[in-house]
Amino acid sequence: MSIYKKNHLAVLPALLTFAALSIGLGSGVNNSIASAQTRAGRFCNVQKDGGWWLWTTNDLSADPCSVLLSQYCTDPGCRVVSSGTYLLDGRNQVQVSCQGFQSSFSGVGGKPFELAYQSVTNPFKPSCLFRVASSGTANSAPAPNSTSIPSPTSISLFQKPFSGNFPTTNVFDHDLPQQFRDRNGYVTTWQGNKRRVGLSGAYIDGHEGYDWIMPVGTRILAVADGVVEWAAQEQPFSCPTLGGRIVSGLSVAITHTAANGSRFRSIYGHLDQISVSRGERVRSGQLVGLSGNTGCSTEPHLHFAVRRLTGTNNGQSALIDPYGWSGNGVDPWSVHPEGAASILLWKDRQAPRLFYR
Repeated sequence: MSIYKKNHLAVLPALLTFAALSIGLGSGVNNSIASAQTRAGRFCNVQKDGGWWLWTTNDLSADPCSVLLSQYCTDPGCRVVSSGTYLLDGRNQVQVSCQGFQSSFSGVGGKPFELAYQSVTNPFKPSCLFRVASSGTANSAPAPNSTSIPSPTSISLFQKPFSGNFPTTNVFDHDLPQQFRDRNGYVTTWQGNKRRVGLSGAYIDGHEGYDWIMPVGTRILAVADGVVEWAAQEQPFSCPTLGGRIVSGLSVAITHTAANGSRFRSIYGHLDQISVSRGERVRSGQLVGLSGNTGCSTEPHLHFAVRRLTGTNNGQSALIDPYGWSGNGVDPWSVHPEGAASILLWKDRQAPRLFYR
């Protein structure tokens, strides 16, 4: 299910378009048409069970999200995944990300929305997320960008999970952090660089966190105050990197709540020993276990990953990069239907040094 609605300044073309395409790309007319002096419009994107709805309007006093949720997607499971503003007489860049599809369109006013809509409806693509990546005119400052959920770029929360420095063999893949599913042949780092799989720091396509090579028995520390959600042996599974061998590693997961209410889960994998229990409240810097080589691992190391529990694109927990995003343009994972914006979570001088072996 999809619907795209937009308001027009010209009433007659709007009515004709609505009559011809009321099932798919339709047009509705708001009685309080914005004046030609209006520079910004509003948009809203709603999803439910793979279906999606998109509404754009040039009337800043209108609430497109209320319209969608009251008239088109009225079930309790309907949710707003993206909303914001765009320039009516300036250039906008609209990014659309659906299941198995991503693209970006630029143009003046609402044209990029139309192009983005057309690209995902023939054939129909499910779970589409629309965002305004950038907007502005040659002689003006950028207009406010859209976002699925307002997100800070940094939260001072984490300390280092270990003492000292250790080489990094794998980093978080911002293209698609889903190991064994991403097979595009490169890893996109937090700096926006693309490293070919097989190079140092990019041995695993779709890597979901950071790997630091270290001796078995290295003390692993909680990165922040929190509650232990998991401290046990994982369910056995077939490890592709070990030729399909059935493995089961030791891991710990701790949930943390930041001062602004944002919630995160830190994950410590391939441990040799576990020093905490499920439900235990831990303090920042407390010993959680000793590093090891258990599970789907080819050499002794710590696998460290972070899940964002609030402010994600689909309302479910999503892997993010604790180093944030500093690349040019939009982080591809931040606009993925299953993704979220990454946040720099390390406290001052606490981010583990990244250097490749």
